[in-house]
Amino acid sequence: MRRIAEEDLRYKSYVIKVRQMLSEAAKMKIVARCNLLLSSLKNSEQSRFESFGLLRVERIDRVTNKSRHPNVTSLQAAIKAAFANMDKNALQRACQRFRTRIEAVIEAKGGYIE
Repeated sequence: MRRIAEEDLRYKSYVIKVRQMLSEAAKMKIVARCNLLLSSLKNSEQSRFESFGLLRVERIDRVTNKSRHPNVTSLQAAIKAAFANMDKNALQRACQRFRTRIEAVIEAKGGYIE
């Protein structure tokens, strides 16, 4: 029955997406943080490297989290190797997406973005 519904009829079940309701105070706090982050990206060269820590580069996470590292030095070496082997275009795309996501949150006034 399931195969007929999914494959033959191309039926997809509806999934309810549940999200936490944000209060106006929480939305304003999110907007304030995003504005502060955006202004720090524009103004200071050093802050660009500090805010890069906020960027989640999934490829780096995948490589470094594959195995457990016995100490900090081993983890740092794995991160450096992952960045050295990373495609430069992928890194550039990740940085561009980060800024557009921050701007989208500001446009949504702290609400949810798609």
